[in-house]
Amino acid sequence: MTLLLVVLLGFFGTVAFIGSRVAVSLLAIQTGSGPADIGLLFFLYSVAQVLLGVATGRWIDRVGLVLPGVVCALATMAGLGAVYAAPSWWTLVFCSIATGSMMMYCITGLNAAAGELGDPARRSASIAWYMFGNSAALGIGPVLTGFGVDLYGARAVFGLIALVPGILILCLWLGRARLVRPPRERPAAGEGAIALALSAPVRPALIVSLFGPLVYEMYTFFVPILGSAAGLSASQIGIALGTTAAVSVATRAVLPRIVRWLREWTVAWTTYLVSGSAFLALGWAASLPPLVVIATVIGVSHGIGNPVMMVLFHNSLPRDRQAEMYGLRGVLSTGALGGSPLIAGALSTVLGAIPVLGLVTGGCYVLAVYARRHGRARTA
Repeated sequence: MTLLLVVLLGFFGTVAFIGSRVAVSLLAIQTGSGPADIGLLFFLYSVAQVLLGVATGRWIDRVGLVLPGVVCALATMAGLGAVYAAPSWWTLVFCSIATGSMMMYCITGLNAAAGELGDPARRSASIAWYMFGNSAALGIGPVLTGFGVDLYGARAVFGLIALVPGILILCLWLGRARLVRPPRERPAAGEGAIALALSAPVRPALIVSLFGPLVYEMYTFFVPILGSAAGLSASQIGIALGTTAAVSVATRAVLPRIVRWLREWTVAWTTYLVSGSAFLALGWAASLPPLVVIATVIGVSHGIGNPVMMVLFHNSLPRDRQAEMYGLRGVLSTGALGGSPLIAGALSTVLGAIPVLGLVTGGCYVLAVYARRHGRARTA
């Protein structure tokens, strides 16, 4: 029952977060904002994670999920309610920053909680179910927001989305007895998050798990560019992108049943090897059928690889520092996911997309070798 509760918390938190992002962009467009303004608003969603992720993780490690979850949900409701009450550029800014706290809570607290459930043999299945719930929310949230905007208008949908963190608070209240943990002491002086991240047990797992989401981010960056250059229509490009998302969700739905037979380090290096090969093939994909094949490969790799690599990371952490380290990983991941498309775009402008695609392929292969080497060291 506790696993179901954590999955539901992640689902509703992600629906509120992604629904808010879609609603903010639509209302900003309707009020005359340009692409640069929308880009700034999207960037502001990461402010809470970057500035408060580690501190929030330490807080969750000490007091558990309930109080931090209520605080983040109330902040999200305040941001959404502000836009509903007085839509303007500044309330959109406030909403973006406030709602970003909800994804910080999911990344920092609920990820750690999912990994803590059950014995180590069931940890992979717990994380897989949690990530499946998040993937489902990433698909459902934009659809519900889009229908809400069409039916009730962009402003009104903020009031509707504000009900979702209210449901999250209700889940926290009803399930509080199963989420309470004994208070934990602050880490001793000198045992900072950076020192722990650089320690021999944690560093390899952190590096391997950190770049998994970047594979999907780079795929969604290159497909529109290469597809347009090959003369594909917008709908064909959409099919290629949608195929990856659908396959990833479907894979995560069956992953809890097969994960017990998977070896984490083997999955890690295989994920990067397969992803690198898919990026290499992407440079020669000039029509929809090969793009769909590549999309399927990336979808399976992303759907299996990311949850399993999160298990690797979780297994490397001391029990009383888990949420804190998820907070640090969230800070690093936010920086990588935000900065890499910007760097790739700048390099593509100067060098062209194919050479940059080659760099991404090479990076995947390097990570595959790194994961294989450390996997052998762990099993030696």
